[in-house]
Amino acid sequence: MNHFGGIAWDISWRDTEQWDAAIQALSDLFCPDSPEHAASRQAAERVRELINAVDPFLQEQTAVICPRCTNVCCIDRHGSFDLHDLVYAFCLQLPVPRYERHRNETDPCQFLDAAGCRLPRHQRPFRCTWHFCEALIAHLQTLPAKKVRAFHAAFQELQRVRAKMLLRACN
Repeated sequence: MNHFGGIAWDISWRDTEQWDAAIQALSDLFCPDSPEHAASRQAAERVRELINAVDPFLQEQTAVICPRCTNVCCIDRHGSFDLHDLVYAFCLQLPVPRYERHRNETDPCQFLDAAGCRLPRHQRPFRCTWHFCEALIAHLQTLPAKKVRAFHAAFQELQRVRAKMLLRACN
């Protein structure tokens, strides 16, 4: 899905006019009581459930790796919503983050603090929450295979349901 309702996939909050127009269009499109997007809202709810199900596993692993990090990969460029993230947020009536427009793409993510990300995992941009740096990948390879396979299966299910949500929203 490269476009949705005239909104481009690579939408950026850095382009104020484009961003505001997209937010307005999605607000008009995703009325909470509309039966038209009931299936996409149901799929989005399942996406949230799956994210919340794997969150404890990811929190446990990042708690080991991230505090020792010397090259923070949580940067503003990765913390930006794309069109898919916006559709998900509007399906569930989640708040869309307010971005600080003066920041550079390479600055540490504005939602990052000493304890990690301030946004709940299910409200983060997809590319942000599923970015696995080399240190995290190496750490995962030290865990029992059964645990990693279970996570991988849940992640594949998450990707499948998210794709279904996006397809349903387009129809």
